[in-house]
Amino acid sequence: MTGELLRLKDGLVALLPVAASLMVVLVSSVPFGVPYLGPVMPSFAVAAVYYWAARRPAALPLPATFALGLVQDSLVGSALGQSAVILLAVQAIVGTQRRLLMAKPFHVFWFGFACLVPAAALLHWVLDAVLEGGIPPVVPALVQLFLTIVAFPAVAWLMARIEHALPEPA
Repeated sequence: MTGELLRLKDGLVALLPVAASLMVVLVSSVPFGVPYLGPVMPSFAVAAVYYWAARRPAALPLPATFALGLVQDSLVGSALGQSAVILLAVQAIVGTQRRLLMAKPFHVFWFGFACLVPAAALLHWVLDAVLEGGIPPVVPALVQLFLTIVAFPAVAWLMARIEHALPEPA
């Protein structure tokens, strides 16, 4: 029985990164009652995917990232799959730069995020333009970009707390 409980505990601990990422997706879609916040809400999902792709890629597998994107799209009313494409693109790009980001101080890690987020925001804006059949406003996209970069340390702090609970990778 002890072995089964230990495996169950290990399985639940392994789900922490996915659960934390899902939590930030849910928080980013909550209507806080602040006028005009919805279109400029920081992309916490991009921050979470960036964190896990750089620090522990196996902790957030591709199917989980895809599912996070679908959940986000369902909650905010985007075209189903749009966020999934963006999150998978972020995960793929970070995967190619992981060695560069891994053992660096936080300000370098954050700078890497600040360099990647404009590409993710541009992809989001282009997908909006294609899927909606018109040119979306630029100012909300730029404000969201700025807020996403500014909010990254909070998301990274949360994900780091989760990472410390995980067993060392084999």
